[in-house]
Order: sequence, then C-alpha cells, then structure tokens
Amino acid sequence: MFRTSLIALLLTWCCAGWAQDADYPFTIATWANDSLGNHRVLIHVDKNADAVWAHIPWRRRDSKPEEKNILIQDATTGKMINNKVVVAINKEYGDIVFQPQTIKGDYYVYYLPYKQKITPYLNTRHVTPVFTAEAQWVKKNKLDDLKAVAQKQKKFKQAEVKEFQAIDEFNSFFPMEVIATQKETATLLKNVKSSFVVFPEDRFHPIRMTNDIPLRWVRKGLQGKFEDNLMRNEYYAFQMGVLALKNIDDLDVEFTPLRDKDGVIALPASAFTCFNKTGVNWDAKPMTKTIAIAAQKVQALWLGLDLPSSIAAGDYTADVKISSKEGNSQTIKLLFHISNDILPDRGDSDPKRHSRLRWLNSTLGQVDDVIAPYIPIVQKGNSFNILGRELIIDDYGFPKDIKTFFNPSVTKILPAGKSIINSPFRFIVQKENGNVNWIPQGVKFTKQSDGTVEWVAVNSNDDFELTVNGRIDFDGFVSYKLGLKAKRKIAVSDVRLEVPYSKEASQYILGLGNKGGVRPSSINWKWDVEHLNQDAIWMGDVNAGLYVQLHDDQYRRPLNTNFYLQHPLLLPASWGNNNNGGMKVEEKGNDVLLTAYSNSRTMEEQEVQHYDFNLLITPFKTIDTEFQFTGRFYHKYAPIDEAKALGANIINIHHGNEINPYINYPFLRPAEMKKYIDEAHSKGLRVKIYNTVRELSYQCPEIFAIRSLGGEVFSDGKGMGHSWLQEHLETNYIAAWYCAETNDAAIVNSGMSRWHNYYVENMKWLVDNIGIDGIYLDDIAYDRTTMRRVRRMLNSKEPHGLIDLHSCNQFNKKDGFINSALLYMDQFPYINRLWFGEEFNPNSAADFYLIELSGIPFGLMGEMLQDGGNQYYGVVYGMISRLGWTKGVDPRFIWKAWDDFGIQKSEMFGWWASDCPVKTNQPDVHATAFMKKGTTMIAVANWGSEAKKVKLTLNWKQLGIDPTKAKIYAPAIEKFQEEKTFGINDEITIDPQKGWMLIIK
Repeated sequence: MFRTSLIALLLTWCCAGWAQDADYPFTIATWANDSLGNHRVLIHVDKNADAVWAHIPWRRRDSKPEEKNILIQDATTGKMINNKVVVAINKEYGDIVFQPQTIKGDYYVYYLPYKQKITPYLNTRHVTPVFTAEAQWVKKNKLDDLKAVAQKQKKFKQAEVKEFQAIDEFNSFFPMEVIATQKETATLLKNVKSSFVVFPEDRFHPIRMTNDIPLRWVRKGLQGKFEDNLMRNEYYAFQMGVLALKNIDDLDVEFTPLRDKDGVIALPASAFTCFNKTGVNWDAKPMTKTIAIAAQKVQALWLGLDLPSSIAAGDYTADVKISSKEGNSQTIKLLFHISNDILPDRGDSDPKRHSRLRWLNSTLGQVDDVIAPYIPIVQKGNSFNILGRELIIDDYGFPKDIKTFFNPSVTKILPAGKSIINSPFRFIVQKENGNVNWIPQGVKFTKQSDGTVEWVAVNSNDDFELTVNGRIDFDGFVSYKLGLKAKRKIAVSDVRLEVPYSKEASQYILGLGNKGGVRPSSINWKWDVEHLNQDAIWMGDVNAGLYVQLHDDQYRRPLNTNFYLQHPLLLPASWGNNNNGGMKVEEKGNDVLLTAYSNSRTMEEQEVQHYDFNLLITPFKTIDTEFQFTGRFYHKYAPIDEAKALGANIINIHHGNEINPYINYPFLRPAEMKKYIDEAHSKGLRVKIYNTVRELSYQCPEIFAIRSLGGEVFSDGKGMGHSWLQEHLETNYIAAWYCAETNDAAIVNSGMSRWHNYYVENMKWLVDNIGIDGIYLDDIAYDRTTMRRVRRMLNSKEPHGLIDLHSCNQFNKKDGFINSALLYMDQFPYINRLWFGEEFNPNSAADFYLIELSGIPFGLMGEMLQDGGNQYYGVVYGMISRLGWTKGVDPRFIWKAWDDFGIQKSEMFGWWASDCPVKTNQPDVHATAFMKKGTTMIAVANWGSEAKKVKLTLNWKQLGIDPTKAKIYAPAIEKFQEEKTFGINDEITIDPQKGWMLIIK
C-alpha cells in the first residue's frame, strides 16, 4: 500500500509541470524486467488494423538513438510484438509501424533496452537494433521500402501517445533532459546576435545536457532576469546555462553588490561566487579557471550567494554579467525575496539545495598545528628533532645525518639514536671533465613553527645555480624542491642524487618493482610511467628507514586501484629525462648507495630543471599495542546487540546497506545513521563508516554541478558502466564500483581537486551531526595534506576518531605494480590500523608479512583479510582476521586466548628484533614474545615447507623467569591448537604453515 501511495505521489510530482516543460506527461511506472530498459512510452490503439503507425516525439538526449533497439509490449497480455518496423528514428522522434494484438489496447514502447552482467564493475550494453518482423507481414503491408513507407504515414491507422514513463524518479529524463528540437531552438535564437546566450535556472533543476537545450528553456523563452525566494543564513546556489553559438575561449563572470529596495548595498559583490570560474584549491591556494565552450555546446555555471543571518527580510537585487573575450556580454537581473525565517544549517541537511557547493572552496583544517601523538619540532641550529627522529642538514641544505630513536620492536623511544645514512646526501652535476664544485651561501630559514620548518640554500659555480628549498614537518615528512639553473648553454653527462644508506638501516625494501622483504644486493630501475606506478623506494630496518620519492614541479597524483593505466604518473622532465633516467641500488663498502640519475642532457642558458624529491623518515610513531589487542572490529552492518554479543567494540559500516547505501556519499540516510550510532554509543560501542573520495555514487545530488567543472573533480574517460551513467552522463567519465545490494554505481574522481575540500567539510559535518567515530578507508585517493585535515576533524571530538585503511594488492598490471604500503606511506602517520590482505597470499614469506602487510616498520599494526589469512603467521605479528567479513573466519578464539593472558598489558618483542628474548634453531621458524612480569606469551610459526623440530632458546634473565621453575604451556584454542605442555628443553614439532601460542611461566 505504501508503495502504491509513493508511486502516486511521484506521478503527481512528475506531471505537475509537464504542460510547460514537455508536450506529454512524464510519469513514474514500474515493470518487472529491467532489461527492457529504464524508459518507455505508453501508446494507445483504438482501431483494429494489421499495421499501426506510431509517431513518438520522444525528444531524446542520447546521441545515437538509431543504434538502440526498440521493443513493443502489449500492455494487456504482456507479450512482446515481433512484427514491427522502425521507419525513422532520431533524437527528436521515432516512427514505428507495428502489428497490434489487442483491439483498442495500450502498448509500451521500450526505447533503451539493455543487457548487463552483474559484476563489481558493471558491464551494461544497450541492445543494438534487431529485426524480428515476419517477411509475410512486411510484404503484406508494403514495409520493405522504408523511403516509400515514410511517405504513406496517413494511410496507416495512428496510435496515440499517452505518456512517457521512467522506471523510477531517479531515472526520469523530465524535465532537464527533454530536448528542444532544432527548429524550436533556431526559432528561439533567430534574433540573437551575440556569440552566446544565457538561460537562468534554479538549483532544483540541475543542468544536465551539454549537446542540447531542454524544451523547458524554449517554453520559458529568453530571460533577462532571475527571481527566487531565499532565507536568512542560507547559502543559496543557482545556475546560469550558457549556450555557445560560436567557439568561446573564456568567459568572465562579474557580480554587482546586493542592494535592498532603496538601493542601499546590503552585501558586497564578493558575497557571490561562480564555482566554475574562481575558488580555493585543495592546497588552500586561490585558483582561477578558464571557461571555454565549443560552438553549440551548453555550459552550466553554478553560482552561490552567501547570506548572513543578520540580513533583513525584504526584496533585493543584483546583476550578474557574463562576458567573453570576443567582446560579447549578457547581464541577468537578479531579484531575491528574502523571508524573515532563518535557515539554521545554511541548507546543508538537504543536499538537493546545493548549499554544500561552498565546501568546494573550504580551507577547513588548513592550519599548521601539531597533531597528536606528534610533538612540536625542536630546532637547534641545523638540527631538527621530531617524535623519535632527528634530521641534520648541512650548509648546502641537504641531509647530513638522519637518526631514529625507536627500539627494535617500535614500542618505545630510546635515548640513543641509529643513523640511517652514513654520510650526507650528494647532489652531483657531472660534466665531461668531471663533477662541478658547489660553493654554498649557507642556509636561511624562511619558516619556523611548531609544525613546520622551511629553509632555502643557494649553491653556485661558474656554470650553474642550485636553489634548494627544504621543509620538514612534525610527522617525518621532508620535502625538497631543487631548481637547477644553467648560466649558459651547457652539456651535462649526468645529474644525480646519491643517498648513502647504512647497511644496518637498509635490510629491507619496498618499491621499484620489489615486493616487501629482504633487500636484494643490487637494483637497476628505469622510468616507465606508462606502465609502472613507480617513482619511489623505501629501504630500512624495522626501527629505522627512509623513503625517497622523485618528482618535478609538474607532479600529478595518478589514479589508483584498477585505474592507474587510465591516468598514470607524469614523467618528471628532470629525473625522467625522456626515459633516460632511473634509480639504482648497490652495495659499496659499508654503504648501500641509492643513486637517482637522469643521464646526459643539454641545458639552455637560464633553463631551470626541477629535481624535486620527498623523504619520509620511518617509523612515524610507536606502536599502540593496547589498541591493537583491545580494539575489536566487527566489519558488518548488523544489529548493535549482535556485534556486542560477539565481543566487538568497533563496528565498521560499509556502503550498500540501509543506513549507508551509497558509495562515498553518506548523507542520504542521516536520521537512520544517527539513530544507529546513538544506540551503539549507549551500549559502549564505536561506529566508523566507509567514506573516501576515490569514486562517487551517481546518487550524489550535486553530480551535475560537479560535472560542470569539467575534468576538475571527475576523471575523463570512455564512459560505459551502469545504464544510468550511459543514459544521463553519456561520456567523459570512468565507470567505477557497482553495489548490487542497493543498485548503486559510481564514477572515478580525479587525483587531486576541490572535492577534497568538500570531503574535509563533510567529515566535520558527519562528526558534528551524526556522531561518527571515524572512517574506514578503502584505499586513499587524496594526499597527506588532505589526510591531515581529515585527522583534525576526527580529533575534534573525544575520544579521537579512528581511521583504518584497507587495500587490495596493487602489485599487478592494472595498478602499475605498486606496493600498497609504499603508495600510502605518507598517510601512515595518521592511520590507526591497516587491513592489507585482499589478493595477498596468506602464506607469504615472513619478511613479506613484516614489510608489506604488518605496518610494524612504520609504527602501525594490521589485520589479515584474504581467506582469513594464516592465523598462525598472523599472531607472530599481533595480527588476526576481522570478524564479520570473511565467511567461516572467527577471530574470537584468538581474542579469548589473548584476554586470558592479558596481552594488552604486555610488551612486544618481534622475531626481527635483536632484543627478542626468544630465538629458534630453525631459520624458517620465527617467534615473537609478548612479555609481562613473570609470564610471557610466545607466538611461533613455521614458514618452511616441511615439519620442523624446534628448540627455543630463551633469555631467562630478560624474561624475569627462573628456568628451574618454568614450564611451557600451550592452552587449548579452538580451531587453532590443542592443549599441551612442554619442557623447557623439549623440541616442539611445528607443521608447515602452522604454529603455536605458548605461555611460559
């Protein structure tokens, strides 16, 4: 009954304005077989005939309607009509002759039928025309010569068009995708002498088409004014649609002040904004965009007016002038009726008002404060101390020494440091007769704050000037921007950077085509951005490491997660040098020398090449083992009591459910989401939601406003995907994830854009209005600047919000063979937990687990995913699987064993650490100790291919246990191990890919 009432309501809504905006009613209907398509025409036949002519003025927006099939269905019997001939078909109308089955009956004409294969990346194809008419019927009605038939329309009985129907409101073309005919458009514009014409439009009718104008505009006629009703404290959004009659290189948009009825200025012109023209970019820098429009194309301009609550009610006027470089302009008079009512939330609770567009220009979170657990930078001359690390620079501005102070298990900060490099960085310009000598002018500090220190150093000689701009942030990020300027035309043999790692701090590697693990003795890597998402390397020990990334001043963040090849890295002109550059690693004495080289080139006089690079000093922070062992995730939308009964205390809400149905747009069920979170809080649980910016649901009400920004927010691509995307967006997008549970489809966002400003604002809105406790990130499509802003928003409530990061294995062709840990390493300082496991082999090598999956070398811990992971391997790193996600996988048995031991109060000593009190006599068997006073839990696992008899060597003094009184006990753990007791000198048999959890008392 409710559904019937809803349909009736939607019918009323759709029909309310059809007389003005269309020739026939556009309504909502339902039909069972959605392969028939989302759109149909209801026609009526009232006379008996063997062949009936249907002239359908459908006013379609799709560019090639002749390439889509037509299906006709008897509305009474439900049977499909095979005897049909399409006489003519174009965007404006279709002429079809068919054989009716029911006298005086209704028929449905489906004009966008499709076939699809349900996959996470939905594959939909509109069906091409299929001729099904019987030859005898065609011959009888003389339908074989279409040109001749087209002249005989009046000889056929005529079907009557009753209405156009969409399968739901979301799919409807009415009214903004009901096109005007060419004749109607030409008549409207016959007296226009300008190179463009402007059509004002309100916010509730987003301009959707770029190739046609809607009939709605023809019916309204050319307008020189725009009028609407507003409220105080409202951020009011509206549109101007610009139809270019000639090619336009750029448009300018100017506003006059808002004046009251007496002509007094109430608000300055700066209260208005054109989002397509100006704004504030993701990095807080002002931006101005070019608005170029090809002839016969439509460009939507989205405008905003920031109304304060203090403005008085009344009538107000202003002008918006749109002008082109060619000298044409048009002014639209604005008349606003402002009521006395105050809109308390600026309109943000209703996304269809488009008030949130102002978030695109937000600078929220763009501050330089220090984020916990990090500490202010302590600077002493050229030395900078940050949490657990120290950087010292030389007179050239380059790193002279880099130290870390973390213990080998990354759980403590020690007084004594460990050097990552053996000697200073060397930036070398090599000529034919040898290397140039630099004369340093010293270091000058240009910014000194708690969160950031910046410096500049100029080095020169007779041939070159090298400007070094350096920066260190409180979290361990170091940025170098190098400008190498030639004083005369000169040939160089090479320009390179040499980083002399110490062997002690370069045991392991990530990057340059190497999976995480033990570093090979040598590497020789070349640039290949077309295929490889590779521009960085990390080498280190668990408690001391350094990431180096090469780029230039034109760096663009590429797409990730299945989309890299569509928008890859830009080859840096400096380091890449037309693919002649590369990186190599080689052992030289006590050094492990990383050399980034660019090879020979000729530089013109005054030419500047930007040899930029970034560094990350790892680990970023000490590991929070207590959170790892007590923060228990239920990765499933389920009743709160269910999650609590299972022992979870943190619920992750994915998309595709009733409170968070749509991909990365968690604003369409706010009341339901808040009710769920409030209940969770009342019962002692925290709730995190899926929310990132890699892709965006087509349900986003602002999607057409965002599309009007060109390729700024949405990545350009070949289109395809879900039927809605093809029918309403058509082209210039990349189809992304499809969620069958809610029939939700998404398109891919670009690498960096103002959408990240919007995202930071939406995070604050979710914290303040919904009460979320954090976010679950399914990969990250923004940079560390945005991540820091997000972290600030989550830290604005107590307890601070949580972020866990999931990634599928991206070491494959479509992702450019990049390590997930390397790709997101600059975000790690602000993450609470990792969930790297999907498509990773759960039986991978121990060093791979350590470097690629665990997060431990970076101050994090993680959980396992693929097939639930190998539980025996996982516990060696304090990792388990996640409850509620992988069918048949249940970590509660490990939880219980940990709780029985009290592992959250223990100190972890990993097998990789020199101070681990437990060693084994087998190279493929590794043991980690979790030590408390008087008792220790040991997780031990066999990475070998055969069963091993293992002898444990225990440092009894370090354990604080008397060996004469000690015993080794294996508690019974369901689905993991049977209860067993061992003597301290016993050999313990461990099967391949298995292990034990042992208690020593």
